[in-house]
Amino acid sequence: MGLDARADALLDRLADALGCPVETFFQGPGQDRDAVLTLELFRLWCAIAEPQRRHHILTVARQEVERQGGAVHVAQEHSLGKSAS
Repeated sequence: MGLDARADALLDRLADALGCPVETFFQGPGQDRDAVLTLELFRLWCAIAEPQRRHHILTVARQEVERQGGAVHVAQEHSLGKSAS
């Protein structure tokens, strides 16, 4: 499966999890800033090839949420398609 096909599949799953259509991620900057930032984050994530580096990014993100006093939902690795990394 090529990178584009994997990215499309992950984007479909992300949209499903967020309860929004995939098209939300392709709106212009003036339409929905959070969706644009989410798309940028998703594209950057897909560009990180090494699983160890992805794990590091997740660790930093979780620490930032905890620092702000928030709760983090930690998904099972197998449910996120570990093989897609």
